[in-house]
Amino acid sequence: MDLQKQTMERRGMNTAHSADSKQEARSKAIAARAAIPDEMRIVKSQAIAKKLSSLLEESHRAYVRSIDRPDLTSSASFCVAVYSAFPKEVDLTPFIKDAYASHVRVAFPCMTKTGQGSEMIMRSVSHAAWLTEEAPFVMSPINSFALDDSRVQPFKVVAPEEIDMIVVPMVAYDETHNRLGYGGGNYDRFLPRLKDSCVIVGVAFVEQHLPGIPRESTDIPLRSIYTA
Repeated sequence: MDLQKQTMERRGMNTAHSADSKQEARSKAIAARAAIPDEMRIVKSQAIAKKLSSLLEESHRAYVRSIDRPDLTSSASFCVAVYSAFPKEVDLTPFIKDAYASHVRVAFPCMTKTGQGSEMIMRSVSHAAWLTEEAPFVMSPINSFALDDSRVQPFKVVAPEEIDMIVVPMVAYDETHNRLGYGGGNYDRFLPRLKDSCVIVGVAFVEQHLPGIPRESTDIPLRSIYTA
């Protein structure tokens, strides 16, 4: 067998092994997260939300200074991207309320149909629309919508470079801030498109920590992870 063929087969074996290892890690972390009592999950989510609110306040102040507008105490141009929590995930509701109270733009992921399947984009959702649950991609985050779907058209697409802060969910994390998601690669593809000044923070329960998450070249470690 020639060297090139051996190398290709070895890479294939390594990729398969990594996928298996990641799936094992996912199963372990999801089970640990599910075992957290509901009352404790609420307390932990509130603690994480409090940290996020402090970070938002700090980030927004830095944003105002950067645009040299000392008179501007709140700006609708500052954008924070959040997510709608799946069952058992860190619930961002208290933080989302604080974000709207700060009068910044709030964006949510919207899975959008493409010729190759679907991709994650962000759409801006007003406070009123969030309260009345009008945005279908907020209520059903796993559903995909056509870009011109009339149900999502009222919610403006937010370009990655418009985002100033983003909160990233995860299944598991390790001590070097490697993040393990659900396997779709949505955030791995989206995060590199953000501007350098964007504040990126992951959130998880401490029960989701795993030692040495398997990594691939496309996996991006997070700058910081807030836990409780």
